[in-house]
Amino acid sequence: MTPETPHILVVDDEHFILGALQLYFESNGFVVSTASGMDDALQIFDNRQHPVDAVILDLVMPGVCGLDILKLFKQKNSSVQIIIATGCGSMDTAIDALRLGAFDFITKPILDFDKDLMKSVRNALEVRRKLAQANTAGTPGNGNEVLPVSCGPDWLGVYEDLNQFAATYAGKPPLPQVLGAVWKLLANGFGADAAAVAVQNPDDSWSSVHSWGFATAPDISHLHDQLSAGKSGVTTEFLRETELTESAADHLTEVARATVLQLPLASSNGRRTLLLYCRVRDGIDPGTGPLALLNTVISPILTQEAPQPENNKAVEEPHDTALESS
Repeated sequence: MTPETPHILVVDDEHFILGALQLYFESNGFVVSTASGMDDALQIFDNRQHPVDAVILDLVMPGVCGLDILKLFKQKNSSVQIIIATGCGSMDTAIDALRLGAFDFITKPILDFDKDLMKSVRNALEVRRKLAQANTAGTPGNGNEVLPVSCGPDWLGVYEDLNQFAATYAGKPPLPQVLGAVWKLLANGFGADAAAVAVQNPDDSWSSVHSWGFATAPDISHLHDQLSAGKSGVTTEFLRETELTESAADHLTEVARATVLQLPLASSNGRRTLLLYCRVRDGIDPGTGPLALLNTVISPILTQEAPQPENNKAVEEPHDTALESS
């Protein structure tokens, strides 16, 4: 082990998961330690000769609560970034973990290690690196600062917005007020200039059921192959000014090469995907940030069918008023 090689600690009571994650990360150049319980995890964490840079932590293990381990680890070293990976977590659990200092919250099963786990680990290590640089430079602080690493604002603020959104809108149907709040979250928190929810039709084609920042419902048929693959990812697309609302066009150039972040929504059997259209900006990856938690928060809303209008009154889609404050 060298100081330059990131050291990852994986804590999980399932030995198959420990072995799979150890093999995956070691094959990608990381040093990996594994622990199946609290005692072993603490022994590894407290070894100052081989300091841990990031932790992948299960929440439900025999005889111990993962949140207790999270709290203890952050008390011992607040700069170590901890990613929760669990199959038993609820929204309340996710918020509790974030309040205790978790960097991200990922739900099992993890189907794509590269897209769903590795990205979060690399982002966590980048925050760890910047905290170490700040401490070396003598920057005031106690190591609890969460540094922004992508196009959004301070991610701690985004976590707080996600928390408030979940408390206010959890379980509610996709009515205009709720969809407007979703757009505000996407625009102000995740740097989206436009967004759409793609749904797979019975004939396997794809269409948009909700959209923000577009003058009319966007034609997404050309994204068929990427959408049908059912994976998260980033692609690029040229957008004409006439396709966008005036406020979105102000953010994008007349012929914009937009980065399109594809996020399959949870609990939708792969039939609904959120598309975030962001400006291409040097050195910025729109795929960073707490996307797993975003998915957990908004999927219960965006995977519902829109309510039928009462008394023949149309249910209108919200406009992109959130961009006015961004």
